[in-house]
Amino acid sequence: MKFMKGKISFLISLVIGCIVFGYALTKVDFVSIKSVWQALSFKTIGLVLIAYLIAFVLAILRWRIFIKKQGVQVSFKQMILARLVGNAFNYLTPIALAGGESFKVIVAAEEHKESYKKVTATVVVEELVHFAVLGLFIILGTAYSLIRYINEPQIGVFAILFVILIFTTIILATLWFGLSKADLEKRALNPWIAKLQSISFIKKLETTIHSFKKEVNLVFVNGKRAVINASLLAIGDVLVNAFMWWILLAGMGYKLSFPQYIVVWSLLYLAFLVPVPAALGSLELGQIAAFGILGFHDPQAIAMAFSLTNRGITVFFLVIGLLIALYYWIKITLDKYLTVAVKSTQNFFKFLGTIAKGDFFVDSDHPEDNKEL
Repeated sequence: MKFMKGKISFLISLVIGCIVFGYALTKVDFVSIKSVWQALSFKTIGLVLIAYLIAFVLAILRWRIFIKKQGVQVSFKQMILARLVGNAFNYLTPIALAGGESFKVIVAAEEHKESYKKVTATVVVEELVHFAVLGLFIILGTAYSLIRYINEPQIGVFAILFVILIFTTIILATLWFGLSKADLEKRALNPWIAKLQSISFIKKLETTIHSFKKEVNLVFVNGKRAVINASLLAIGDVLVNAFMWWILLAGMGYKLSFPQYIVVWSLLYLAFLVPVPAALGSLELGQIAAFGILGFHDPQAIAMAFSLTNRGITVFFLVIGLLIALYYWIKITLDKYLTVAVKSTQNFFKFLGTIAKGDFFVDSDHPEDNKEL
């Protein structure tokens, strides 16, 4: 029943996303988008891909810090495969760039059958560090944009997404510092925490936090230096990603100043707070609002060309991630069935051996009844 509810919720969010995406497409004709794309060169695309790969490597190095701290043996190659799979499912799920972590753990732990709890702890800590750094940049960028462009008519999009961001941050902070650390007795006295606990999703998340709390705490307590190094890598990751999209816009003929780019970049990430897969529609409408706020001529064409190119690059790596996931799904399924098949075959031959020995019909409780007359 819970599985069906999850599927229905996903399908509803997907349908809503498709409708909004379709609405965004009606705002611009393909000829206008094509004219923006024509300014792109292979050199620009190459630079964007190089920046993407650099950011990807920084993310792997950030995760590797915690992998080593936990003493888990996972090769660099396996981490790359796991990250590609995780990123693919993150993009497909409607949970704000998070949702593929379990797939990441499965692939990472598959190589040496490492402890899933230890690997999960490294993923949790790495994501916490990444989102803390990214969230800080987004909050600062959004706050600046709201103050700088408060009189623009499209600023309402910013305001709505900023409220969602603050609400999400409060919920996550409450979950971590409230539910994961408060004693049961104290929770019962706190009506706010009690109300949160009544939500099934919160209960499930709380259980997850507690199941990995020990391993996660070990990483934080024994790896303070590791957290600092990972935070520096996360800052590098954010800056490289920001530079990557600035290169793309410059290649399209739009060289934005730093204050202008803050608006575009902030809305790029705020769009993923809307709970629809791949930020369908919300990314496009957000970018239309961003370029409208900045006063660009034909903001719809720029926004759609930018967001669709963004999606094209992401989907390229998404397909690679899904193919890797398919390989591991087949491998794990086959291993499982082969194990069962081997065990069943062994049991079958044991059964035949028992018959051959004539012991199959022997009553072990009363062996004297089975003696030959």
